[in-house]
Amino acid sequence: MLDAQRRMQDGVATYAQLTAGGLSRIDIERAVRRNELRRVHPRVYVNHTGPLIWEQRAWAAVLYAAPALLCRDSLEAPRGRDDGRPIHVAIDHSRKVMPQPGIVVHRMRDLERKAYGGTPPRLKVEDNALAMANEARSEIDAIARVAEVASRSYVTAATLQASLDRAHSLRRRKLIRGLVDDLATGTHSVLEHDGALGHGFWRDQARDADRSLDDLAELGAVPARLRFHQVFDTPCHTAARVGRILTRNGWSGPMKTCGQTCPLNE
Repeated sequence: MLDAQRRMQDGVATYAQLTAGGLSRIDIERAVRRNELRRVHPRVYVNHTGPLIWEQRAWAAVLYAAPALLCRDSLEAPRGRDDGRPIHVAIDHSRKVMPQPGIVVHRMRDLERKAYGGTPPRLKVEDNALAMANEARSEIDAIARVAEVASRSYVTAATLQASLDRAHSLRRRKLIRGLVDDLATGTHSVLEHDGALGHGFWRDQARDADRSLDDLAELGAVPARLRFHQVFDTPCHTAARVGRILTRNGWSGPMKTCGQTCPLNE
């Protein structure tokens, strides 16, 4: 049983698992001296002394903080080479664990209802996306987090809505609920298709859209199509570009800034 468990956990096991499998404290200490086991975190061991692969680091983090779930950028294994970034795990908000190198611990309410399972166990993708949207620095970054999961075939408006209902505290709730409502009513091309291409694509697309608006302003061509970045990240600059387009096409109204802190005053 111990061998099967360690295989499932990529060679990682806790002190409790080792002793439940028949090893004594002396056996474990002897295995460590013989380099048959190595201590990764307090009471967590791996069955070799070489570098840990990502899956082993993930298992070690989850087992150290158990009961815990992989979360944030650690929800899935990295594509390509492991860059050694810390493993993020979620624990119930009522618990505390001692910090360890290579582990970032997040405390969350209602953790049991947000658990997906898996090996290692992890947070549901919808709840993870909302947690990252909550921590996002800007509205466009929050939208990108929701869009990325909405592009997955197994994520629906209903599963996102259920996650919203589980989120006790969520910044930009009104914005995110609007996105989910759009997805439910079929207005979801941005969420499903842009999200499928990743966060980096959003930034590239935003730069292209800004250049397109500049070209429209110079040439006087219409219509202009705006993207989330231009509405939520750079609304004042976007308004100025649209004003130039309108002026080029005969509009004679005044351009006004939004206030003293408007970037157009600089």
